[in-house]
Amino acid sequence: HMGPTNSGKTYHALKRLVESDSGCYSGPLRLLAWEVHEKLCEGAVEGTRVPCDLVTGQEKVLLQDARHRSSTIEMVDLNNRVEVAVIDEMQMAASNDRGWA
Repeated sequence: HMGPTNSGKTYHALKRLVESDSGCYSGPLRLLAWEVHEKLCEGAVEGTRVPCDLVTGQEKVLLQDARHRSSTIEMVDLNNRVEVAVIDEMQMAASNDRGWA
């Protein structure tokens, strides 16, 4: 999903993530990863609870039978194939400080 600020890109991407059999969310900030982890686990997206791991540089919460993962972009498991991958704040890839991830 691409579009201007406040156009619902993240909402629609998370909705698609919840609908998938497996997926990952990756964001530039630890707090964004936490927020998505909590939303999926609590069913705050479309009312569907989805077991979701959380992996950041500081935390690792691995849930039994989770097929979804929320993480900071640096912690994405590139060897794990998923049905849906959400890269939030993709424009950060152009950053000299964060783009390498």
